[in-house]
Amino acid sequence: MKTLATLLTAGSLLCLTATNVAAQEFIAADDSVATRVCMAVASNRPLNLRLEMKEVGMRTVTVQKKLHCNEMPVAEFASVYNLNRTANFLHLDIGTETSIKDLAAHNLQPIMISGSK
Repeated sequence: MKTLATLLTAGSLLCLTATNVAAQEFIAADDSVATRVCMAVASNRPLNLRLEMKEVGMRTVTVQKKLHCNEMPVAEFASVYNLNRTANFLHLDIGTETSIKDLAAHNLQPIMISGSK
């Protein structure tokens, strides 16, 4: 019984560590509508994105084709920062490129986000 409890505890700690390593902090550069939507994209939470789009009156097609976050199209922005959930919500295909990423890198500097001008 103790072995099972130890394994469960170790497994849950491993999962918590893995999710914390991937966390990236984003900071809004201004309070423009585009930056607010880009911050919602960066949250990687489809519900937050949907609510923000509804609040500012922006359609999905506009976000997909016209919005730029940090001078990148939304699909590229989502791909660079591994924002898979919001990319799926926006029907963006970000899984077609092959790349090698250093998972052990601890580059957790805050990233300033600015939207389209």
